[in-house]
Amino acid sequence: MSETTAAPATGRFIRAALVIFPAGTIILCILSFGIWWWKRERVEQRGYQYALALRRDLSESGLSRHSSILHEALSRADPQRFQAVAAYLESSMGAENMGYHVQRGQRVRVGDMEVSDIDVELTGRQRPREVVLLLVPYGFAARAAEESRALAMMMSLAHAITGEARV
Repeated sequence: MSETTAAPATGRFIRAALVIFPAGTIILCILSFGIWWWKRERVEQRGYQYALALRRDLSESGLSRHSSILHEALSRADPQRFQAVAAYLESSMGAENMGYHVQRGQRVRVGDMEVSDIDVELTGRQRPREVVLLLVPYGFAARAAEESRALAMMMSLAHAITGEARV
C-alpha cells in the first residue's frame, strides 16, 4: 500500500518540476535583463553626476591652470614625469572631478619604470554613438610648453564636445 502512494508523489514532483523550472528560467531571464538595463542606464548617468565642470564654458583661466600644472610636470628632468602627467590626467578627468570613466591603457616598461596611456571615454549628449578621437603625444622635455598647452586644450575640448546642451 505504501508503494502506490509513493508513485503519485514522485509523479507530482516531476510534473511540478517540469512547470516550475521553465517558469523560473523565464522569470530569471526577465529579471537579468532588467538588472542589465538598470546598470547600463546607471553608467550613463554616473558619467555626468559629478561633472559640474561640464556646465562651464571654455575659459582662458581654466586652460592656463591646466597648462601651468602640466608644464610643471613635463618640465621635470626625471623619468617620473610620465607618471606625474598620467596621474594628473587620471585624477582630473576621473569621476570625482570631471565625471568621466578613466582607464589606464597599454602599459609599457621604460627602463625600471612602467608608463601607460590614459584612455578616457567621452560620451556626447547629442550624439552618444559618435566617436571623437583626441590624441596628444607628450614626453619630450624640449617641447614641454607646447605639450602642456596641447594637453590642456585637449581637456578643454573634451568639455566642449561632451558637455550638456545649452538652451
